[in-house]
Amino acid sequence: MKQLIVVVLTIAVATCSAQEPIIIDKTKIDWKNYSELFQDSSKTKFVDKFSFLENVDMYEITYLSDGLKIESFAAGATPY
Repeated sequence: MKQLIVVVLTIAVATCSAQEPIIIDKTKIDWKNYSELFQDSSKTKFVDKFSFLENVDMYEITYLSDGLKIESFAAGATPY
């Protein structure tokens, strides 16, 4: 009986799979729209505690995952 349960569970786990996420929308966030991040009005120098953002690209993304529409953010290093 235990062997039958193990076989059934193994088959069930092996045949289950999730849908690959599908990106519907991807919008890059422009840091210049957030004036509180900058020291000057020309928006060229970040406040010290936000200086790391010079090397970060941030995106607002919408994607489908297992039939659900997910809205989220994604961050990555700015390529040189």
